[in-house]
Amino acid sequence: MTDAPGTARLRPLLQNPAALMAARVGARLAAGEVADRAGVSLSLIYQAERGACGLSPSTLRRIAGTLGCPVTGLLSTALLRRIGALMTGADGDDAAAAVSSYREAISGDAARDRYDEAVTEAAQLLAVREDADPVTAEAVTHFLAGFSPQPSAA
Repeated sequence: MTDAPGTARLRPLLQNPAALMAARVGARLAAGEVADRAGVSLSLIYQAERGACGLSPSTLRRIAGTLGCPVTGLLSTALLRRIGALMTGADGDDAAAAVSSYREAISGDAARDRYDEAVTEAAQLLAVREDADPVTAEAVTHFLAGFSPQPSAA
């Protein structure tokens, strides 16, 4: 399964290109192997690693699965910070770290898959809507409902 020609360039940049390349190299896979296993074109892998195109949430999840890494490890740091801020109320690197560390606390592959799906869909929405308007925040919160850590009692 490949993305339709010309559509990848219209997508916002969800991935961190350097993290994507580092994960591929760390997995000791050639770009062609990743493309074949994830069902995308070799050109898409090269473009995504250069930041020349954005990946759809589902493609990013397939590539993460191929590389054997969590999708949160491939997301843009800026998007992780924004998602984390909505999930936890934290900001900056603490917010980004919360998104990844919360994933590790989830039991079961199926639940982690649902979390990855929610996080990538939230990232897609935040990437398209750079302003933090209440409607966007509510939609992202809806994607993450059931996954957000409960605020600790003071």
